Amino acid sequence: MAFRNSLFFLLFGLMTINNVTAAPTDTTPSQQPINISLFQNNLAQVNTILEKVVGKSLLRKLNLSLLTELANGSHDLRESIRGTLKKKDAYSFNASDFNNLKVLLKAINAPGALVSKVAFRKTVKDFPADAKQSINISLNSILKMSVGIMAKAKENTKEILIQPIIAEEQSFAFGPAVSHQLTPIAMCYVDLAFFNQTGGGDKAVMRNIGTLKLLLLGKAQVVDKVKIYSMSDANKEKLVERIFNKERSKSRPSGQELTNEMIYQIYDRVRGEILKKINPQFNCDTVKQQFGQ
Repeated sequence: MAFRNSLFFLLFGLMTINNVTAAPTDTTPSQQPINISLFQNNLAQVNTILEKVVGKSLLRKLNLSLLTELANGSHDLRESIRGTLKKKDAYSFNASDFNNLKVLLKAINAPGALVSKVAFRKTVKDFPADAKQSINISLNSILKMSVGIMAKAKENTKEILIQPIIAEEQSFAFGPAVSHQLTPIAMCYVDLAFFNQTGGGDKAVMRNIGTLKLLLLGKAQVVDKVKIYSMSDANKEKLVERIFNKERSKSRPSGQELTNEMIYQIYDRVRGEILKKINPQFNCDTVKQQFGQ
């Protein structure tokens, strides 16, 4: 797509020049006070400039030559960068997001950044100079705040991990158990050894089945949007029995006695779905790492 509006990008440069005095290509982040408004504005400018230069298709295809080359070795690269560009909350950014912006910045500054194809003919050209200057300013400003944002995000993440996955007003009871017991950190410390200890061996006992059923109800509410908190005890029991039988059929061959190992296989699979729903970056390894485990 032809670059038609130089004045548009000159205006972007003037808007940001008071905040960032230069547009260096060195993207090594340094500690800088976090200005959330500046962060959000810069991210919006990056999206606007990209759309202006190559059209909305870039947000779908990211058709920059270097990204196309890199994507051949990383199928999810362009999709990952698109996901980063769509984010609005600075504290939802993680290390992968900041790395995505570094890769994007490098691709924009690479010779022959833009690629277009018509039939069998390929056209290669540099990213327009004034647009490149403006987007360099915005991306470098974001990257310089990365250290502070990551530190703050880590504090926020710890707080999230010790909170119940179900809000107070939607909490529910299941037998002697309550949904408050389902926190990310607590779920991640349930392992096969836990089931064997509480069950007194590898034989599945009702207590372990009850632990699993509570998780299954939690998944039904968090992932499947079933209003467990408004159901009667009898209806909760009927629902969880159906879910339990369905999940059990995936782990236990027909006729084989249920064991704690099978219960754990189901538990591990289901909690993974819950953690992914809470945050696509979460799994038990990352959850434990937040607490130095």
